[in-house]
Amino acid sequence: MPGIAHDLSDESFRDLMAPLGPFETRPRICVAVSGGGDSVALASLLAGWTGALGGDLIALTVDHGLREGSASECRRVSRWTGELGVEHHTLAWAEPKPNTRVQERAREARYTLMEKWCRDNGVLHLAVAHTLEDQAETFLMRLSRGSGPDGLAGMSAVVEKPDCRILRPLLAVSRRSLRNHLQSAGKEWIEDPSNLDRRFERVRWRQAMARSELSPTALTVAAERYAGTRAVMERETAKAIARTLKLHPFGLVTGDMGRLRDLPGDLFSRVMARVFLTVGGKRFPPRRGKLDPLVDRLRTEKEPSATLGGCRVTVHRDRLLVHRENRGLPQDLAIVPGSIHHWDRRFAIGFGSAARLAERGHWLAPLGESGRRILDREMFRTRVVEIPDSAMTTLPALIDEAGLVEVPHLGFVRKDVEPMGTAIRSLAFKPLNSLSGRGFFVAK
Repeated sequence: MPGIAHDLSDESFRDLMAPLGPFETRPRICVAVSGGGDSVALASLLAGWTGALGGDLIALTVDHGLREGSASECRRVSRWTGELGVEHHTLAWAEPKPNTRVQERAREARYTLMEKWCRDNGVLHLAVAHTLEDQAETFLMRLSRGSGPDGLAGMSAVVEKPDCRILRPLLAVSRRSLRNHLQSAGKEWIEDPSNLDRRFERVRWRQAMARSELSPTALTVAAERYAGTRAVMERETAKAIARTLKLHPFGLVTGDMGRLRDLPGDLFSRVMARVFLTVGGKRFPPRRGKLDPLVDRLRTEKEPSATLGGCRVTVHRDRLLVHRENRGLPQDLAIVPGSIHHWDRRFAIGFGSAARLAERGHWLAPLGESGRRILDREMFRTRVVEIPDSAMTTLPALIDEAGLVEVPHLGFVRKDVEPMGTAIRSLAFKPLNSLSGRGFFVAK
């Protein structure tokens, strides 16, 4: 039931964590700790939960560097988590700071840094302290923007990401309950001044809700109703994708248009939204105002061709093909030996520590038309991989001063470097959003 009012205990928190599993026998879990009351309370509760199971808890704090004193706050958080017996790491957002959409970009940077830490250190779970009020605010924000049922479902209790699972065990718990827990345990926390800054949309909705008779619990109940519907539709979409589409390791999707046209209208749109997310490497699907007209064309036209969401869509002989559009691809990227790079938010590429990588400059770039022509000339007798030319140009390629070095998807290695071995050690299609979807999870 939303809005747990009683004092939080080890037993009640165990009940909150149970639906979010499965976990390892001795779970190893990270927790995002900003120093605010919600995250400090979550760290305290998780410390007891992992300790009882013989597991490990690691606290991660991101120093955004957006205000003076942030570094000292991180040190304070490290001290508090140390008192809990919890390992702590501060992750610095070292990139140039934006002038617009500050909270949104800081949030993206925060999750990127924490998820990367989880990946690099073999941790499968990252817990974050979103609360009952956060869910209510999210519902109001999306309602004001005219979001459909999916948006009004609010935040999922579990989100499967490429590198870890995001867990939100406190979506049914009020901020007051968390602060009561901290006070009873004699714990301190930091009040973030940005929580009162009306420049931020969430703050404005938070203050409006406090002034009105809107109940966070009632709003969360409304979100749960939409969430139940969304969970069902997510499952149906995954089933439809399994019946109609094929995902290729080059990052393209093919499909049977006859089966796709048999899908009900909204389900067809949902399937295509997933395709654009996956193939385009996007965080969010195209808006319905652009998606639905394209779906109508796919239903009614014999061989339509279009672009949307960073993807090119074509139909030939009743066969759908969706691949990355040859536009907006990454700039040339200098290679660091031994690194792993998530290229174009689609491919995870690991580089070896070969001496030749360090000796002369190498960079990663889209293959492009010039690279494709080289492959046509060099591999015309041996290439066994069939891939459309328009899709081939969007694949990653390793380049040096002499030209094309490697195209791992196609097994190409330039003859003069082949005896030294390949520089690219691993390659996987790993988009931000999988074709099967993350699902939507409502903890009960």
